[in-house]
Formats: sequence, C-alpha cells, structure tokens
Amino acid sequence: MPVLPPPEPDRPTRAQAAFGECLRLTRGQPRLAALHDALAAARERLGQPLRVAIAGQASRGKSTLVNAMIDRDEVAVGRGETTSVVTELSYAPAPAVTVRYEDGAAVRGRPEDLHRLTVRDRGGAHPAPGVARVEYGVPSEFLKSFRLLDTPGLASVYEEDGTATEDALGLRSHRDSESALLAADALVFLIDSEVHEEDFALVERFAEKTPGKVTPVFAIGVYAKCDMHWRPGLPEADPLEQMRQVSGSRHAVPQLSRYFFDMVAVAAVAAHGAARLTPESVAGLRALAKADPVELAGRLRSGRRFVDGADFAPEVPAAVRLDLYESLQPWGLYRACRFLAAHPEAGAAALRAHLREISGVDGLNAKLARHFGNRAAFIKLHSGLHRVRRAVAAAKSGAERAELAILELVERKLNELEFEDSSLDELNALAAFYAGDLGFTEAEREEILRVTGEYGTRCEQRLGRGADTPLPELERLAVERGDYWSRQCEGASLPGRARHVARIIRNSYWRILHRIRQAQSLLDIKE
Repeated sequence: MPVLPPPEPDRPTRAQAAFGECLRLTRGQPRLAALHDALAAARERLGQPLRVAIAGQASRGKSTLVNAMIDRDEVAVGRGETTSVVTELSYAPAPAVTVRYEDGAAVRGRPEDLHRLTVRDRGGAHPAPGVARVEYGVPSEFLKSFRLLDTPGLASVYEEDGTATEDALGLRSHRDSESALLAADALVFLIDSEVHEEDFALVERFAEKTPGKVTPVFAIGVYAKCDMHWRPGLPEADPLEQMRQVSGSRHAVPQLSRYFFDMVAVAAVAAHGAARLTPESVAGLRALAKADPVELAGRLRSGRRFVDGADFAPEVPAAVRLDLYESLQPWGLYRACRFLAAHPEAGAAALRAHLREISGVDGLNAKLARHFGNRAAFIKLHSGLHRVRRAVAAAKSGAERAELAILELVERKLNELEFEDSSLDELNALAAFYAGDLGFTEAEREEILRVTGEYGTRCEQRLGRGADTPLPELERLAVERGDYWSRQCEGASLPGRARHVARIIRNSYWRILHRIRQAQSLLDIKE
C-alpha cells in the first residue's frame, strides 16, 4: 500500500510565504525595521531545528545534562555555578564557534576557547564582557533535530547571568532582533530531586511572565541529580526508579503538572561520564569490577576512602580512581563495575550504552523527540507568530498613517495564516486541555493527545493505526470519531471550555478525513 502523505505537507511553505509577503510590505520602512527583523527571524526559524532551552536554578546540573544529551564532553561543568554566557549548541560536521556581541557584531572563535568564553574565572569575573551568546557547532546526531540553549542559572549570585537566561527564554522585552532570534521554542526545566520551594517559585515566576509558554505543550521537567539518592547500604536499589515511584504520573503531581508535560528522572552525570571514558579509565573499571560488590559500595561512601585506599584494587592508580569518582560519581561508578562484572567480554561502547540507558537520558531524548519533535513545525510557527505579534504591537506606538496601514495589512496576513493553519487550533486545544480537569474520560484524554500529534502527525498515527492500514478502514474510523466528537461538542454534558476543545478535536478528524479522501482520489485516478 502506498504511504499516506503527512498531514498538511504545505504548512512550512504556506507559513514562509505569509511571512515573505509581510517582509515585502515592511521592507524599506525605517520605523518598521524591528518588525521586519522579527519577520525575517520567524521565517528563518521555520527551517531550523526546534530550539530547546535547558534552564533551572543555579547548580542544578544543566551543563552536565546538555553534555549527556548530545553524548559528548563539550560545555564546561563544575561543582558550583559554571555557565555564565548563554551557549547555543547546533549541529556542525566539525566543532565551530561564533561569538555574538550585544552590539550585533559576530566573530568566529576557536573551539578550544569555548570554556574561556563561557565560564567565570576563579575571582568571579565575567569571561567575556559584551558577549550576548556563544554559538557552538557540534557533530552530534541529536543536534540534527534540536538546538540546545545551555543557560546560566536563574537566581544566580551573579545577577547578569540570570538576566541572560531570561533573555534566552524570552522572559524580558527583547532589545533587538538578535535577542528575538534567541528566544526559545520549548523548555526543559531542571528541578532538584528533593523538590525545593525555590524551584516552585522560579517555575511560577516563569509562568507569570510568559502566559501560555511554561505549559505542558511547550515544557518538560527533569528531576536532576537523582543518583545523589543512591545508598551504598542498599547498592542494588535504583535511585531513578525510586524517584519515579515517588513522583508517579504527571496527574499525581498537581503542582508540576500545571506546567510540565511530564517529569523525567535522570542521573545525567552517569551519561556524561560515559562520554568521557578513556581506555585507561575503562581498564580501571574492569579491575574494580573484580572486587566484592559490598566492599566496593562501602568504599564509595567516601571519596577519600575510595581514592586513597591502597589496600583495595592496588592495580588501579589513585589518579584513575579520582577521575572515575569525579566523572561518574558513586552510583554511576558502581553500576559500571557491576555491568562489567556481569559482562566481562563487553567493550567500551557497550558500557557507554548501558550507562546512558540507566541514566534516564536516552529516555529523556526520546520523550523530547516524541512530544516536541512531532509538533516541531507547529511549535516553531506558534513561537514565530507570538514574537511577530509583539513586534507589531510595539511598532504601532508612534507609527504614522502610512505605517499604520502597512501594520494593518501585516495583521491581516497573520490572521489569515492562523485561520488557515489547523495546528494552531490544536495547540490551543492542548493548552486548554492541560490547564485543568475538563471532565474528559481517561480514554478521551489519550485520544486528544493522539489526534493532536503526540505520537506522530501522519493520518494513520493520529488515528492510532499502523502504516499498512487500508484507506477505507482509516476513512471509516475518521468518520466514526468525528461523529463522536460532534456529539460531544453539541451536548450539554461538558462545560463550555471542554466543548471548545471538543470542537477542535472534531475539526481535526474532519481534516484527517479530507486528507484520506484526497489520497483515495489520487489512487483512483492512477488506476
């Protein structure tokens, strides 16, 4: 059977064309230069990977998580506050650095200077005064799908670091088009696995400053540093699994489910440490794996006792032990040794894969790919329209009659685009869906997620069927579910906001049905 075309395959072309027409209208208008730049940035972003900011309070392990996600050892990490400049990581065939200054200038840098450009010195001096952000190209497969913003800590002791993060997340009025270009499409927010009140306060402030941005549609939460809960007295207990059991599903954590699609437990240091393994450190792990696991766990209670214990695995030099302890931390080190003890023939690649799997980072990447990746085009368009509309509103202040006429035409084009593009309706439906209990059953909630693209945007994926499902069966199902949601939005059993969501879901089914019938008519013509 031929593969169905994806839903609305002309979406990027239509949106780019609309932005292009607006660019033509604003070109050569000095008072509308900021709007013109915003339109150009929004159009350019449609063709780029989704930009995801990694944010959270200072010292939550954001840079460690970034390294783990891209499976490389690139951005600087440390015990205290480390990142001082917003660093944007994107795919490149070889490492490359571009330094963007606040005055708009851009300079190519050397990859080996990345840490010098982004980390404060021991005295606390800013590494690169006047730098707005550093762009770093990395040959990571993950970055072909997402751009990552490694941000300074919020609530930092260095006020300007937190300010830079607010710029990157779109929490402040943007000074220029470069700041607008930097604003994130989606968010991964790190919360301490102890769930401190400070984390809740920061999340709430985010939500207040950016209505509609810090929601389950655009944000995923991460319980960071879960490996810190490992207890050597119970060495086989999985601290990540314990955190998952405590947190439960998103519906069991009402304070966080208001803001995040899901809360994911990770031990990023284990995955980052895996990327840093050398032949010497792997050899050291093999030697340590021969030790009694109870004694190994006991030694790991104290870094000094593990590193300096000459009577324990003397063939492993103290320098290697120290490197392993710092790069993997006790839980990651213990799990690496247990894996090699159970699989003595395993190579370094298998060990790295195991550490990534148990760290939860692979699961986080998969969740990002599913939740954000399936809707990347929708989210980028939504973000672009939001920033352009803000620029339109700003341009109206002090605009003359001719300029106001241009702004009216731009707004009309934007309104037409929003009316024609069903994805924006679906994002609005999801926002209302996540905002509170609308009275839907669990089966209806799952269906809403599926038909709006949570598990894929192809027609058969939205209908919960496989790629080999015959067109007549897909057509029958689309009609059946569309009729069901028609009854839901016309009945009185649901509150008004829920009926609005039901109407959007019904319309989604009608659009799916239209696509299926288009595909069927094309097959009939060919036959």
